[in-house]
Amino acid sequence: MSRLQLRHLHAGSAVYLPGDRFGPRTLEDYELVLITAGSARYTANGQTYEARAESLILARPGFVETYEWDRERTSRHLYFHFAPSRLPDDWPPPTRWPVLREAGEQSPMPPLMDYVVRLVEQAPAGRGREPGPEPTRQAEALLSLFLHEAGAGYADLLPTEEGPAVPPPVLRAMDWARRELQTDPSAAIDLDRLARAAAVNPRHLCRLFADAADTTPMRWVQHRRLDQARSLLRRSNLSVQQVADRCGFASPFHFSRAYKARFDRPPSADRFAR
Repeated sequence: MSRLQLRHLHAGSAVYLPGDRFGPRTLEDYELVLITAGSARYTANGQTYEARAESLILARPGFVETYEWDRERTSRHLYFHFAPSRLPDDWPPPTRWPVLREAGEQSPMPPLMDYVVRLVEQAPAGRGREPGPEPTRQAEALLSLFLHEAGAGYADLLPTEEGPAVPPPVLRAMDWARRELQTDPSAAIDLDRLARAAAVNPRHLCRLFADAADTTPMRWVQHRRLDQARSLLRRSNLSVQQVADRCGFASPFHFSRAYKARFDRPPSADRFAR
């Protein structure tokens, strides 16, 4: 049986305030979205879907889509974009893929989605880099569950020990920071708080990050802020200044400088890259 092969896979999370709206935009690749809090009215090619918390949306290239986020509550979601070069033999053709699924209480899809996003975020940065075997394998598992509504037989597709091990203190720090930023993208995070979450001293945490991720803890946090900012630039109708404020940057100038250093392009270029 053939396995999923991907040309690219990138992932992230985004937070929307009550009444936020995104779109319309035309999707250029595939995207899977998990709404973790709040809700959305999702419209694609004229068809409207009501997506509650724990709903997953699978969108395809060419979809002209709009998200109208919950008017009363803050909404949050995880997502990943992917471009397949080969699909598994047992998958239906993309034209028959469902658009919306609601995960049941015991569904493995939400935790598996969270794991895929964490795998992608922890991977070394690199432009044009194809995803590694473990993120691809887990993405295939999640998409198979979505397409086939299968709950049985998923245990062997959940997290494994494949790939280089990330030290537990680094994982604890990353997981804590991700939760903080998903709750509030402007959250104040410093090295001392990261070290407390990791249960090590700050100096040791810096050494572990350097060995495991080739970066510093605070640079990693800044990159997660910038990833969330890019999500908002591409996935909302907010201005550059509004995104900078929402993601905790001191000024639009500071935000623009950090953004260009990470992505080799100014935020305004992604603001209109729909």
